Amino acid sequence: MLLKTEKFLFFVLIFCIPFQTRSFLFGPHSPITEPDKFVEWNSAFFYLTDLILISVLGLALFRLISCGKYTLNPLKPIKWPLIFLSVFVAFAGFSLSNAELLDYGVYRFLKLLSFVLFFLYIATTVSFGFKKDKKNNYRKISFKWAAGIFLASGVFQAVISLLQFARQESLGLTKLHESPLKIGMREVAQIKVVLEPVSFLKPLGEYIGMIRAYGTFPSPNILAGFFGLCILLLLYILISERISSNETQTKQSVSYGKKVKWISRKLQEYRNLAGVAVMFAVSQGFILAFSRGASFFLCVSVGLFFTGILVFKRLKNSRSAAIKSCAAVFVIWVIIFSLNFPEISSRFMASSVSEDSIEERAVYNRAGIEAVSREAKSVILGVGLGNFVNDYMLNSAGLKLHLYQPVHNVYLLVASEIGIIGVFAFVLFLISLIWKGLMGAINGEKYNDNGRILIIHALLVSVFFMCLIGLYDHYFWTIQQGALMFWVFFGFLAGTLRESQSE
Repeated sequence: MLLKTEKFLFFVLIFCIPFQTRSFLFGPHSPITEPDKFVEWNSAFFYLTDLILISVLGLALFRLISCGKYTLNPLKPIKWPLIFLSVFVAFAGFSLSNAELLDYGVYRFLKLLSFVLFFLYIATTVSFGFKKDKKNNYRKISFKWAAGIFLASGVFQAVISLLQFARQESLGLTKLHESPLKIGMREVAQIKVVLEPVSFLKPLGEYIGMIRAYGTFPSPNILAGFFGLCILLLLYILISERISSNETQTKQSVSYGKKVKWISRKLQEYRNLAGVAVMFAVSQGFILAFSRGASFFLCVSVGLFFTGILVFKRLKNSRSAAIKSCAAVFVIWVIIFSLNFPEISSRFMASSVSEDSIEERAVYNRAGIEAVSREAKSVILGVGLGNFVNDYMLNSAGLKLHLYQPVHNVYLLVASEIGIIGVFAFVLFLISLIWKGLMGAINGEKYNDNGRILIIHALLVSVFFMCLIGLYDHYFWTIQQGALMFWVFFGFLAGTLRESQSE
């Protein structure tokens, strides 16, 4: 019963990743009593997803203690990534000695610990179907179920995004803490849709303002990152389903005859149709977020996904299914582009010239470099975990409150908050995990099944997509939904490597 509850809560958590339902805990100023002085980045909140995460980890700990299965042997295949991760967490803790807002720094450190524990939980608990072992208590949760629920959450967000964009205002989903949206509202992200044909470098003529879709996220950029992961995950599912269907039909045609083969083919057609419908929904949602950075990085990642299938010898059995899936996705994106051409052309051609978001990112990045290089102690331990914005406010007084934001680069932000050694360990953790996955996909002498390499390849591209976004934005480090996505997908990758190499 406890195991079923643990699995149920895990799936609920995966579905609820986009929700920002939360309660204010503490901070220099309350968003309720002092909204004009409130700064998001200096304030602590308790999220609904925190409650579910704590419940999952608590049930898992009780299960492990009660059955006596708490050996660290399952983690041996990812030993070096875990060593770098431990150094990173240690220096995150040491950096609190430099924190001006110590209470908020401690809060952020506890949050980091919970995410790392969740990463370890996923790496040791999620099953990818590589090894059938009923006696093993570490693999209890199906990756296919987790991926399906993540995509179901993506479809739900796509519906919300479409309704928000159609109405040009929020839907009143206060229980999910939906951001208040309305044309002209301060700090609501908007695009300028021109009323005449546009071209690159052409000055804006007459235009109308339109809000970007938020879903239940605090920013359309995070929504775009979420949809990007949905698209990459769905590409894997579409290809793997085609491969498994072909294998099943071949076996059934031999064992049962033409009638069963026909039924199997019809069922596969319905599954393909459902996959195409989901791809259309999440792709439309992605477009309505109008995130230029995420769009560029997703194009790069999708290109790498299909290039890898063509290059890796172990994925040669996936090439036929990949070509069909690529053709279907291309048609879907052409249709979506045609339906949204005025908005897309305005956002990516004309308005990109006139906006100053790139310059703002450069300003924040320079502030991050200044914070970490200001004095010797900040070089080693940064300004304190979670304390960059407070440090920015102290050293750049006089700006409007909404301009005090984190560095829009995860790696510079980590360096400014926990120092050079900490960010070096963090980057080595990412590189070592990605490198082990890449070597497994390239070599993989022990991996005789095509599906295993395909999962590793898809997750490699997904985490690479997040690493690219980290060069352009900060939400995988600073925002609850972004951090959950980051640690969940890296946990999936670590789990595939651990399960493959522990055989």
